[in-house]
Amino acid sequence: MKKMLNTLIIFCMISVSCNLLMVNTVEASTSLTSSEETLLKNAFGISNTKDAVKELQIRVGGWVKDANYTGSPIRLVIDGIMGPNTRQAIKNFQSAYNISATGTINQTTLNTINSLESSDDSTSHFSWNEFRCKGSSTLTWNVWHEITNITSEKALIKTIADNRNISYTSLKWMYASQTEIKENVRRVMWRLEALRKKIGSKPINLTSGFRYWNYHFRSPNVYGGNTSNVTLNSMHLYGAAADIYVSGYSNTSLKNMAKTCGFTGGYSEGSFVHIDIRSDLGKSAWWQ
Repeated sequence: MKKMLNTLIIFCMISVSCNLLMVNTVEASTSLTSSEETLLKNAFGISNTKDAVKELQIRVGGWVKDANYTGSPIRLVIDGIMGPNTRQAIKNFQSAYNISATGTINQTTLNTINSLESSDDSTSHFSWNEFRCKGSSTLTWNVWHEITNITSEKALIKTIADNRNISYTSLKWMYASQTEIKENVRRVMWRLEALRKKIGSKPINLTSGFRYWNYHFRSPNVYGGNTSNVTLNSMHLYGAAADIYVSGYSNTSLKNMAKTCGFTGGYSEGSFVHIDIRSDLGKSAWWQ
């Protein structure tokens, strides 16, 4: 009996040791090495490790899935944690750019990522000017730009919201700062870079990016200036959307490929495809 008990104790100790080893192995495969941490901080000029990982996640956010993925929209959570999804995104990025696909952060990978970024924090194939509101005479990122009486406009918006049983407080774009709007635009740009690569580096034409309220509401080019049609909580008002088309590439194919790039909202509308990053703003995915 004593011998059996000792055997049982030894077996349990081995089992626990093996389990601990397996957990540690999994953790080691997804956590940053000291070398990776140094490379990341130097590449982005950031001293805080979590912030450096977030910057990496923004840049590879369109690569959680490769071009062959056909499931529901999926995104990489920008949380500063080097988890398995971030590793997979790095691996898919490396594969697309003919870098040894190890999922490990190295200088070659970071050099390639940095080559896709412009000096003004836009990306190499998409500019701030493309994303600015089409009705703006100056480059601005203020939702309330060119509105002379903001108080009356807010009252009007509240009336429309009440008529549609929409919570006025849910319209978070009304309180978005220029910094927040431009950050959303930047995230869209990086996912568009992934989309562009996945469709064979074909140029992507942008017809609408950020919209300030006055243009979104009143322009004859948007809803015909008709308040009965206007989308009160449009992702364009957050700078979190893009309406795009690609010459010689079907809207259906473009929309389906966007699902692989971290876009969580999308639909086809005539001559263009609308895509957005609504889940980054805490909203549920919506694909039509």
